[in-house]
Amino acid sequence: MHRVRQVVKPLSSALRLGVCRYRSNTFRPKICAACYCVDGNSRTQVLQAVRNELEDAEQKIENIPIIDDFTSSVTSSGCVAELSKYIGDEKVLVRFDVRESVDVSDNELFEEIEEDEDVSEDNFESEPVFAPSFTVDITQSSGQTLRFECCVDPYAIPMTHSQLPKLELNSMSFITADGSNPTDPAYTVDCNTLDLDLHSALLNYLEEKGITNSFVEKLLSFNAVLENREYAKFLKNLETFVSH
Repeated sequence: MHRVRQVVKPLSSALRLGVCRYRSNTFRPKICAACYCVDGNSRTQVLQAVRNELEDAEQKIENIPIIDDFTSSVTSSGCVAELSKYIGDEKVLVRFDVRESVDVSDNELFEEIEEDEDVSEDNFESEPVFAPSFTVDITQSSGQTLRFECCVDPYAIPMTHSQLPKLELNSMSFITADGSNPTDPAYTVDCNTLDLDLHSALLNYLEEKGITNSFVEKLLSFNAVLENREYAKFLKNLETFVSH
C-alpha cells in the first residue's frame, strides 16, 4: 500500500500522538521493494506506482492558508514564501524556503515523554519532523532593517492540543536596505549567548510584531501546503521522465 504526504488541518490536530504534533503535516513515502525489481516490467511498475501516488497527492493539495493580518506571496518556483504586514511605519517581513526545511525529529525525545495510554512504542511511527528555518525582517521608515534568523525549537514538542510549537531565535543582525548582506558582513549576534533578560525581551518585541508561537504553528501549516504542492509537481516530472 503506497503512502503519500498529507496535509492535515487544523495543525493542532495533526497528530493523535503528542510526540510529533507539529511535524509540517507531511510524511515522505516509503519506497516499495517492487521499485527495485530489475526486469522488463520495471518501468511499467514505476509508472503505475507514481500515478497512484500522484492521484492521492493531488487530492490533498490545499489552498494557501491565510495567516492573521499578513499578506502572503509565493515565488514562481513555488518554494519560497513571504509574509508581510505594516505596523505604523514599520514593515514586518517573514521569509522561508521549503527546500531548506530540516528534519528536527529526535528519537531520543520519545524516551523523555511521560507514560501515556495513547503514546506507546507500538503505535508511535518514527517519521521525520520537517520544519523550515525562517527570517523575520523589521524595517523602519529610515530603511534600516533588523533581521532575526529563527527556527522551531525541536525540544519544545507540544504534548497537548492546547500547546504550541516554540519559536527559537538563532541570530540577529542589521542588513542593507535591499535586504542582502553587505560585501563586508555586518556583525551577527548569536542569540543563544544573549543575556536571558535580553533574550526574553526580544521575544516579547517580536510578539508585538505578530511573531508568536501561534504564528509559528500557522507557518508550519503553510510550509506543509507548499511542500505537498512541490511533491505533486515532482511526481508529475518523474512520470514524464520515466515514460520517455
